Amino acid sequence: MKFEIDHNSEESKYIQLHDQIIMMIASGKLAEGDILPSVREMAEVLDINFHTVNKTYAMLRDEGYVSMDPRVGTVVELSFNKRESRAKIDREIKLLIAEAKCRNLDVDELHRMIDSNFGKLSK
Repeated sequence: MKFEIDHNSEESKYIQLHDQIIMMIASGKLAEGDILPSVREMAEVLDINFHTVNKTYAMLRDEGYVSMDPRVGTVVELSFNKRESRAKIDREIKLLIAEAKCRNLDVDELHRMIDSNFGKLSK
């Protein structure tokens, strides 16, 4: 597992790490049962504050991507409520479509972008 933080990015470090972990799960680079590095280890490797890593892990736990056990560590464990997940994704898609329309992207271009990105995660 290789994680990277862009220290010059305007995007928060915890969001960068959060999104990377979700992408790694979606692409199969992280699988259920995999144990993430400890908070301190991850902070040291990425040269970020351990509170930042802790915030990321807690967020992923609250979203249903990982479980946290002091004896084992932070484990990839997908536990989603299907109805809530569909509602969340539906809200996010509506916002994505609204943003695309505001930026003058047509539906065909949006479909191409989604298909391309979905394909990259499926490889």
